Amino acid sequence: MKKYIILLCTMLTIASSLLTATAADSGTWQGTQNTLDFSYADKGDIYFGWNTGCTYGTWSHVALAREDATMQNWSYEYDSSNSASGYGWTNYTREATPYPGGNDVISRDCHRFLFYDKAAIGYVNAANSTEKSDAVTYADNQSGAWDWNSSYSNTTTWNCAKLVMKAYDDATDGDVLLYLNYHTPPYLLLPNHIYYDNETTIYTTSSAVSNEKLPQHAQERLDRWEERGIDTSEIRFQSGIHKDGFPEYLLTLKEESIESGISEKSFIEAIINEYKITTEQYQHILQDVKPSGF
Repeated sequence: MKKYIILLCTMLTIASSLLTATAADSGTWQGTQNTLDFSYADKGDIYFGWNTGCTYGTWSHVALAREDATMQNWSYEYDSSNSASGYGWTNYTREATPYPGGNDVISRDCHRFLFYDKAAIGYVNAANSTEKSDAVTYADNQSGAWDWNSSYSNTTTWNCAKLVMKAYDDATDGDVLLYLNYHTPPYLLLPNHIYYDNETTIYTTSSAVSNEKLPQHAQERLDRWEERGIDTSEIRFQSGIHKDGFPEYLLTLKEESIESGISEKSFIEAIINEYKITTEQYQHILQDVKPSGF
């Protein structure tokens, strides 16, 4: 199986080398808070945010949950005219983001993710509690300036996706990895690469999601939440090919890979082995692509 993951990483290395990004590409929040539920977050979980106009994928930003969600008073001011506060579930994130002061690897209140047009939370399927904690520790120990195009091997400059990927790469010693971490690519890393990875599951979003038959790691999540007294009646999981927007992501990945010289046969072989689907399922997924793309 690892050879197919490495093959897919090689394709992504070449394809993503074509990408660049600027601050303007991340989109603009439209001014309405989303409805993300923070009560479920465990230490080491992954937050996603998206704003209208983002040009590089279905997600604009990604961050780690720095601690388990707890009940307490909280407040967050997005700008002089937009703020939120209350008593409820809260925690802090660890993330790389442009920030005044020179060090762009920071911690901030999770309620920052209310100020995206769309937001979600998920987790790395096979990471245990120790590995999740170690990933946060790694991120806590990093500092440096923001660089959209920071290379994977550089630990003095960061972007949001690289911080999350390297944190789990370091924490798991190569045993539990997002598939991009099988390689050390010198290219732009994106939140989409984490969201659509087959080793991540999305469990709560600010919009409705589908719910398939739950894998063991998802059922264990439900059991833990219920033990903590959290209402799980509205929770829905997204995993594998069932994540919202996956057909569009797959088409984009295919087009970039073929343009970079990867044969369609090699691309299909890597995809069906990584996502454990048949060639027929692959074809059906691409048939579901929306004409307007992302």
